[in-house]
This record gives sequence, structure tokens and C-alpha cells, in this order.
Amino acid sequence: MSNFDKWMENETSRLRGMTKPKLFIEMNTLHEILAAAIVDMTAVLKLPNVTPNMVTWYDKEEDDEGQPCCELCLAGAVMYSRLPEPDDPDTPECIDPSDYDSPIGFRLEAINSMRRGDILDAYAFLEMAKTKPYCRQSLYFYLDHAPDHVRNMNQKWRGYIPSEVYQTKDKLQTNVLLEYMQLLQDDLKEAGI
Repeated sequence: MSNFDKWMENETSRLRGMTKPKLFIEMNTLHEILAAAIVDMTAVLKLPNVTPNMVTWYDKEEDDEGQPCCELCLAGAVMYSRLPEPDDPDTPECIDPSDYDSPIGFRLEAINSMRRGDILDAYAFLEMAKTKPYCRQSLYFYLDHAPDHVRNMNQKWRGYIPSEVYQTKDKLQTNVLLEYMQLLQDDLKEAGI
């Protein structure tokens, strides 16, 4: 069993049985959020009706036979697996973070930033998610006030993940992306981020 498989088994068993939306909203570190996204993407890649597409959020469609199918990115896998569909009847076929309350939406944005290796943006989005709306500062405030260890992690990962991997629409490349995300999650966890 590979290290990745062992990690997946541990994370899956740790996350099993908990209320999914509540659990996601309670995740207050980048490594926890990324771990959930990795588990969810790994699970949905096994489904026949799901296609990875890292340039869309969560696009619900029907195949040629009228069966439901979807394309989704790393954050979209969390939407598909953990979050209820938005109640708004005007929600389009493509669901994105703005369709959710800001504590959830900002966490989804953080996942998207980590997918690109942008730890500083991910940190800022998570800080916005954890702050009450009436106390919330702009994204730039959190970017400017990020601790040095977050800046150092951003320096390490920014540009490290090739764009053909983080913008992929291919299952094989998505597995490569998940390997990068596992390495990033390990780094974030070790740094306490």
C-alpha cells in the first residue's frame, strides 16, 4: 500500500460519519480543507458520471441519453460530495462558490487557490471565511498581514505546479494533481497552516 493510499484510508475513516456541511464549515486550517478536497476528488473520480475539469467549478449536465452527469474541479468535488445544492431556484447549471454563504464560499475559493499553488490567496480566503461579516476586511488586508511562514510556503509553491496539471480536464493528469495536492497538504500540516 502506497503512502498516498494509507493517507487516503486515514483521512476517509477520520471524515466518515460526520455531518458533511457542518464539518466543512468547521475546518479552519488549509491542510484540513485540502485533505477533504483530496478525499472527495479521489472518490468522485471513480464515478462514471463525473468528469474532472479544473477550469469549471461544478457544471451539471445530461449525457446523450438524458442521464445526469457533471464536470467539476477540486473545489467542485467538495460541492458535489459534502454540500447541499443551493436552494435558490435561479442557480444556474454551473454552481460556484458565490452560490453558498461566504464562510463556505471562501473556503471553496481557498481550495481553488491551493490547486494553483497560491498559498497566500488561500490563506486570505480562509481568514475571510473565519471572520464575521461585520468585522471582515478586504482580501488585500489579509494578504498584507499574512504571517511569514505563510509567505514562505507561498514562495515555495507558487509556480511549482505546472499549469497543464492544475488546468487539466484529464483523469490521468487529475491524479497527478492529487499527488501534488498531497505533497502540499503535508507541507501545510507540518507548518501548522
